[in-house]
Amino acid sequence: TVNKLFPANDHEFCQIYVESRITDPRIVHLLNEISRMGCKLPTPFFRCAPCLLPGEETPMMTAGYVLGSFDRFNDIKKLNKPNSKPRATDGLEEATSSASESDYKLQHLLDKPGIIICEDVLHKYGSMNSENNLVHELIHAYDDCRAIMNWADCDQIACTEIRASALSGECRSMYEQLRGHYNVKGQLMNCVRRRATLSLKHSRYCQDQDCEEIVDRQFDKCFADLEPFISRP
Repeated sequence: TVNKLFPANDHEFCQIYVESRITDPRIVHLLNEISRMGCKLPTPFFRCAPCLLPGEETPMMTAGYVLGSFDRFNDIKKLNKPNSKPRATDGLEEATSSASESDYKLQHLLDKPGIIICEDVLHKYGSMNSENNLVHELIHAYDDCRAIMNWADCDQIACTEIRASALSGECRSMYEQLRGHYNVKGQLMNCVRRRATLSLKHSRYCQDQDCEEIVDRQFDKCFADLEPFISRP
């Protein structure tokens, strides 16, 4: 039994965190819409797990959606290489390693579908906009369910990253100021562009391409796509 007042370890703290956040109306809405579209949610969908490797202090991700987590999970393994293993999107902050390196080192976390929450870095990196991290990953899950995404297509990845940054709430002014970005004019769009480009640069398929140009190409269309919401937070 988990003691909610005094969690004994990182795993219990993470479990309490997930339990307290999944009642957020945005998260409830996203989960309902994913189910409504016919994508069966794996159980458990949110998984707490340690992500830091021995000797590491900076996480490669704070949370991540394991690509193809619905009934296409076995099929997606054929797309993702090397060794036909699934990959994860990553809840990356502004200074982290590449997703390709992350996927390789964290492969033991990616053998099951769902959203991974990194329990051993949650205290330090996941608290500033904690529920937004889950919404961000759920936008990826929603897009994967809605569009049967090709996660090797940089334009598609850019689009879902734009949507995730724009709709999760992570680019609200208060969070941007905490990151040291104080410009008010164009703040939302600048934040979304920056964070989408950063995520795209961490993709093994896109890191050698002009990620800024790809984000620019997809920006207007994908920024305007508010599904499954009717407005931005």
